[in-house]
Amino acid sequence: MNNRLEPGDIRKGTVTSVEDFGAYVDTDGHEGLIPLLELSWRPFRHPSEILQSGQKVTVLVIDVNKERGSISLSLKALEPDPLLAFSQEMLGESTRGRVTRLTPLGAFVEVADGLEGLLLPTPGSERGDQASLKSGDEIQVTVARVNVHNRRIALLES
Repeated sequence: MNNRLEPGDIRKGTVTSVEDFGAYVDTDGHEGLIPLLELSWRPFRHPSEILQSGQKVTVLVIDVNKERGSISLSLKALEPDPLLAFSQEMLGESTRGRVTRLTPLGAFVEVADGLEGLLLPTPGSERGDQASLKSGDEIQVTVARVNVHNRRIALLES
């Protein structure tokens, strides 16, 4: 078997350590880093929520920099993007969501597992300027826009 790594290769490996900035994986004698942005499509606070030392994983080789001796890997590249599937199924549809946080921008509402959207102000809406909302409230929203490239969901109260 050829043990040389090339970008685009899919390899099995073992997580050797989990750090604040990502996780190191040994792929048959080559240790590479899965940076934070390549760990998961889902939001997380720390890489240890996604991976543990000793865990077996399958990764995509993104880059091999021979000069620096570094290897970049991705876990999420081998998973379907949940935002893309969500946009195809839910754009223009009404759904129930849970208010997860209130910010100066407005209320963020979880509309699917790990997917949040910003509730846009709606003139004449029952909640008006969203002042009556609080974290944990269940509300009915319509998916107004999805920007997959910028990873943004815009919601209107239904």
